[in-house]
Amino acid sequence: MRPTIVSTTSWCKRRESVVAVRMTREELYDDFETPSLAMLERSTPDILRLADIDNVAVALRALERGETVAAGATRVVVAVPIPVGHKLALRDIPRGEAILKYGQVMGRATETIGSGEHVHVHNVEGLRGRGDLAPAGTEKRG
Repeated sequence: MRPTIVSTTSWCKRRESVVAVRMTREELYDDFETPSLAMLERSTPDILRLADIDNVAVALRALERGETVAAGATRVVVAVPIPVGHKLALRDIPRGEAILKYGQVMGRATETIGSGEHVHVHNVEGLRGRGDLAPAGTEKRG
C-alpha cells in the first residue's frame, strides 16, 4: 500500500520540500520479520570482550560451569560459575601478568588464572591509585 502524503512544507532559505508520511504500523514493518524471544536469546552474546587485546571478558549473564562461550573467534569453557557482570579469563593468565580490560591494565594476577576461570578480587591485585606503587621521587608530599 502506498503511503499517504499528509503535508508538505517549504523551507524559505533552502527551498527544499519536506514530506510528512502517514503509514500504519503494519505497513511500516511488513517487510521485516519480527524477532521472537528465542531469536533474541540466540543473538545475544554471553560474554563481552571490550578490546582485542583484553585477556578477560565480562559475563553478560550468569555463566555455569562447563558451558562454552565465545567472544569473537575466542571460545572458552567456563571452569567455575561466574556471576553476571564479573570477569572471565579468556586464556591462561600467569601469576604477575597484567589483567587487561577495556584495552587497559586493570590489575595483576596474584596467582595463575586458568582459561574460563573467574577473575576477581581473590586472584587480582589492583594497581590503580596505589601510592605504594608510585615510581621513586613521584610520591605526593604534603
